[in-house]
Amino acid sequence: MVTRFVSLKGQPIHKGHCYLIRSMLDEYRQGDDIVIGIVNPYPLDTLDLSRNRKPENFYPSRNPLSYYERTYLLRHYLTSLFVAYDPKIVSSIVITPYFVPTIHSQTLMYNYLDVQINSIEYISDKDQFELGKEEELRQIGISVKFIEALRDKKGQHYSANKIRNDICNQLDTSDAFEPIILRLMESKNLFSTIRERVLERVKLEK
Repeated sequence: MVTRFVSLKGQPIHKGHCYLIRSMLDEYRQGDDIVIGIVNPYPLDTLDLSRNRKPENFYPSRNPLSYYERTYLLRHYLTSLFVAYDPKIVSSIVITPYFVPTIHSQTLMYNYLDVQINSIEYISDKDQFELGKEEELRQIGISVKFIEALRDKKGQHYSANKIRNDICNQLDTSDAFEPIILRLMESKNLFSTIRERVLERVKLEK
């Protein structure tokens, strides 16, 4: 039994994130757990970022969507996978807050994931993986599995930073999203929400 784990900020949730989730489902074996950790779940909280390699990633302006908004999109995306995957397996996926700056031991990681864990396999694509993170995870007994990154039509990996910037500049970003997430973001006015919150928080950070 293995806990297959992927962490993502989901600011916003793009095709690259969805590809990682499908990759975990493709790896599923009977008895496994699948966990999605939402990084920086409460972006307006004050966090100790001294141990984080990229503290700028946790600035409020880079985290416009709330934990609720991101889990809402994720749960609807998971429901859309019922056709391609066993609904019982998809429904069992755990979505949980994941506090990266405080993860420095296996015990803490187990506690934060809040699931019964035998061993963790952390799934990521190499393009998005931070230097040194692999060894740090291995030192606390977590195996790391890399998959080939999903790329856009231009051959570039999907970047949430670029997508947010394009949204703020009112450029077309529809190709970056799975159809169900695109429809939900449009129906819930999340494109406008992202634009307004980013611009407002950038002013506060100056």
